[in-house]
Amino acid sequence: MREADTAPLTADRWQRIAAIFHAALELPESDRVPFLERTCAGDDALIGEVLDLLSAFDDAKSFRPPAETPEFGGRRGEIIGGYRLEAELGHGGMGTVYLANRADGQFEQQVALKVVSPHLRTRFFAERFRSERQILATLSHPNITRLLDGGVSGSGDPYLVMEYVDGQPIDRYCDQRLLTVADRVRLFVQVCSAVEYAHRKLVVHRDLKPANVLMTSDGLPKLLDFGTARLLAADGVEATTRLHAMTMRYASPEQLRGEPVSTSMDVYSLGVTLYELVVGAWPFGNPESPMAGLERALREVAPAPPQSLVTEESARLRSTSQAKLASLLHGDLRSVMLKAIESDARRRYSSVEQFSEDLRRWLTGQPVLAREQTLLYRGARFAKRHRWRLAAAAVVAAALCVSILVAVRQYGREQRRIVQVRNLSQSYLGDILSEVGKLPGSMKARLLIVDRARRNLDQLLPEAPNDPELRRVLEAAYLQLGDIQGKPFTVSLGDTAGALESYGKAEKMAALASDRDWESLAALVRARRTIAQIEARAGEESEAVAELNSALEPATRLWRNAPPGLRVDGQSAAALYVETNLTLGYTMLKAVERTPGDVPQLQRVLAQLRRTVGIAEQIHAAHPSQRGNQYMGFVLEYLGNATGDSGYFTEAVAAHRRTTDSACGAFAKDPGPQTQRDCGDALGELSWALHWTGDGEQAIQEALQALSLIAPVSKAEPDSVEAQQDLAYAYMHLGAAENTAGRYVQAIGPLRTAEARMQALRQTSAGDPLEARGLEADIERELGDALLGTNQPGAAAQALGKALAAAQRSPKSAYWITYIQRQLAKARSLRMASTHQK
Repeated sequence: MREADTAPLTADRWQRIAAIFHAALELPESDRVPFLERTCAGDDALIGEVLDLLSAFDDAKSFRPPAETPEFGGRRGEIIGGYRLEAELGHGGMGTVYLANRADGQFEQQVALKVVSPHLRTRFFAERFRSERQILATLSHPNITRLLDGGVSGSGDPYLVMEYVDGQPIDRYCDQRLLTVADRVRLFVQVCSAVEYAHRKLVVHRDLKPANVLMTSDGLPKLLDFGTARLLAADGVEATTRLHAMTMRYASPEQLRGEPVSTSMDVYSLGVTLYELVVGAWPFGNPESPMAGLERALREVAPAPPQSLVTEESARLRSTSQAKLASLLHGDLRSVMLKAIESDARRRYSSVEQFSEDLRRWLTGQPVLAREQTLLYRGARFAKRHRWRLAAAAVVAAALCVSILVAVRQYGREQRRIVQVRNLSQSYLGDILSEVGKLPGSMKARLLIVDRARRNLDQLLPEAPNDPELRRVLEAAYLQLGDIQGKPFTVSLGDTAGALESYGKAEKMAALASDRDWESLAALVRARRTIAQIEARAGEESEAVAELNSALEPATRLWRNAPPGLRVDGQSAAALYVETNLTLGYTMLKAVERTPGDVPQLQRVLAQLRRTVGIAEQIHAAHPSQRGNQYMGFVLEYLGNATGDSGYFTEAVAAHRRTTDSACGAFAKDPGPQTQRDCGDALGELSWALHWTGDGEQAIQEALQALSLIAPVSKAEPDSVEAQQDLAYAYMHLGAAENTAGRYVQAIGPLRTAEARMQALRQTSAGDPLEARGLEADIERELGDALLGTNQPGAAAQALGKALAAAQRSPKSAYWITYIQRQLAKARSLRMASTHQK
């Protein structure tokens, strides 16, 4: 039968397919094709649709365990590809799987050998079988069966030799051991890990079901049968196949309709599998009826609420009572499962990674993304996870209220009340906030503490407008509030609008202070510099430069005249001066890089940067313990790109190493989410600088350390846009390092992960769009280079096209746009050459 396009699935066509399908089902297999040719009157698309359904129905019915296998017949003892066939393990629409042993006597090895069915040995199926072999050869994961060998036997049988898994299907394994729902979910998360890995390799399984997940004797799930898998894109061009092999019971509606392959199909199949593992029943009625499954292709069929299908037996198999299991399935787990099996793919999880991450959230008692993220819901989840910490916080809060009440009653005078509340608030903004900040997942609690203290202070200010101490405490409160809302490069909520408002209020108050009020002067510089950082990330370089210029004069006064003991965020006034200059130079360079023809301006910027770098080196020499600043490394990297002088990259490595030493030293002395993030971020930037020098192996080591620190912070702070973006950076740095080391295959995985995380971040939060687009440009650029390195010009062209679009909408320099354009032209040329050769 020739390949044909699939006709639109209308109600009339569906009824015709169903009628022919049921009629063909009654016939012997040998009579079905002639019957279809007569009945369908030359409609190849219709014949194909019915054959697909018959094949899927046969697959679901014909797999048999060894104990149920009939007499093995004449193939026992036959040698195929150096392996002797011992027993039939099972068969389906694609072929028969045999238990086999090596026949050469060199060593003992038991394998699963798959031979294609005789009636499928056409040219089309031979191509498909070779595709299966090639797909399996690219997959190496502890939860995926390994391909050992393959070829065509002397008698013309195409075969695959695979790792033999002596196990049982995951659903039977769980039931026999009476595993709890939580234990079943933990096993299932491992299965998701295997599917995530396959998706990063651009492979969709398309036939995920319990029978294709076997549990080994040591409790390790193994994913079988990538015979129905297919590459998402071949040479960057979406390909379709006429054969939609599947098991209808687990197939998504769009898969049943024969729509183009996507990873969302596997999300759906995993969702149905999880539903059965957890509930013990199929969500759509009678699983034995082919029409019950096929109905889902034509219209939305709502799954049964899982709690409604619970029986005494299913509860017993999960080591609980019927009431408790029904109660459990009425909560967050229900939302997760139903989101995974949404009939509309757009409402499902966007990736298997997002699905499994929600399951991990459920296992650890965190809020799940499948539920509407209301403040009440998130608060309830937080309270459940941290009941003891919250109890302690409630005691402290009660103590605060009692202390304020006692102060009012005891002193009775307005001025004394102001002093008491001011001092108490200052204590909360200092020691108490610092201690709470060390707890993972405490960002909302910190926001609550700072905002409550700020409100109390705001109410006092009209009563004591000339109290400098009150004003300084309030300045600090607004700065801390802005930091939590949206300070760049920290664990923050990503609310840049709210942060700008808070920093603006701190700036206005600090500007009213006297010339010798060093703390307020430092607050003024810090507010203006942070406002400028936010503006620069948004592409508003001219506004950022003006803000930084206004910060330079007070920063200079602080450097020259402030007492030596003055500390601003744990740093000296000299360091604040240097950071302000570096931020200014960095921002000016970002602006001028987009207009490379303005040579005089570029020369002025370079002179400013060199002077600042020189001052920074002097300060570091005088104060070796001074915390490093990443801007120095960033500036040197920009200088390297702008001038072509590789010596700047070597200097950048030294600057980032100093930053790493100080940041990771601070983390060792004072562990907490922010210091852990700073250490991980510094390691990531060091890896990036090493990548520029060509030291790929060392860059990989630094990137792996960075990822090990950033990932826990990102997981603990799901509300932090910066933390989620940090994780995308960490994966990108690892992929770039692998590229530099020439390990292009290994680079693709982390870069695909970074790409997926940015897609998810774009859907769930606003963030800083220009910053995000700049990161997306870097990810897609590195991904394009990796795909070129693995001889995938089509996929490389697709990635580089995305990189170019993102770079042109971000503050990326002309240097990078030119580089991406050059790589894109190379990829397109290679793709055309490959097409002509074929």
